[in-house]
Amino acid sequence: MGNAVNPIGIAIVTALIAAFGEVVVAGFGVATRVESLAVIPMLALSSAIGPFAGQNWGAGKCDRVAEALRFSYAVCAFWAAILGLFFWFAAEPIVGVFSQDEKVIGAATTYLTIVPLSIWGYGVVIISAGAFNALGRSHYGLGLYLVRTALLYVPLSFIAAQFATSDAVFYAIAVANAVAGIAVGSFALYWLSHHTAPQPAAA
Repeated sequence: MGNAVNPIGIAIVTALIAAFGEVVVAGFGVATRVESLAVIPMLALSSAIGPFAGQNWGAGKCDRVAEALRFSYAVCAFWAAILGLFFWFAAEPIVGVFSQDEKVIGAATTYLTIVPLSIWGYGVVIISAGAFNALGRSHYGLGLYLVRTALLYVPLSFIAAQFATSDAVFYAIAVANAVAGIAVGSFALYWLSHHTAPQPAAA
């Protein structure tokens, strides 16, 4: 269910920006597809955190789970910085592979020069959710996805679409990512600092 939340959110935002015309919708579609490839390393990290977190939680080593999360968050921030710099220079030629329409290229390029720098926040969400799933707290994992998408991504995009331009929607998405990353990361580390891992049974 958590994995279905983000595609649903993208579908809703696509409907919202339809008011700005087919060109913006097409540009948004191209940009989000490129973005989906760019976040693959963070998706891999979210898959890797599960076994590590589950093993250490089961061994009663809560501090190692928190340490792994902090390291993962730092990796997300580093990767987002690389993406932001990369797309600042390479977004237009990359988008040009998918479309030859100048207006579509312009819309997609604008998205890719605004949003990727904030993608670390999305990484924090999916990694935290993966960790909570492994700790037997899957309802928290789903909740973290919903915080980012249902409480921030869709509402902020809706407000921007009603009162501003398509560029403002892209900035709203970036803000949603950043705020979600800060909120979710803080919650995950706070929760771990206030809960004791179960002690392993004596041999």
